[in-house]
Amino acid sequence: MNWAAAPAHELAQLYHARWQVEAVFDELKTHLRQSRRVLRSKTPDLVRQEFYGWVLAHYAVRWLLHQSVSRHKLKHAEQSFIAHVNIRRSALPQSGAFPLAAPTKKALLV
Repeated sequence: MNWAAAPAHELAQLYHARWQVEAVFDELKTHLRQSRRVLRSKTPDLVRQEFYGWVLAHYAVRWLLHQSVSRHKLKHAEQSFIAHVNIRRSALPQSGAFPLAAPTKKALLV
């Protein structure tokens, strides 16, 4: 409550940063996981590993979104995380599925 210890400008910047983090949590919990999956692991180490898997999947979608936006000189704020997740889901096999044969050289280049 001390205005000298926490100036309004600094608090406003922190508030904005907080909502950036909340947006990431929303992307993880609502759009990537789609509220239909729960962490299935039974031990703390496996829960941690599964959580890191979700975070890495989120990072991969965000990185691919950044790459395409940068390549085409589009505005990041105008791009949809949900649309990119849906594109990736339609382009990749179902979760947990493995190809029956080794990938071709052409598939590796894509």
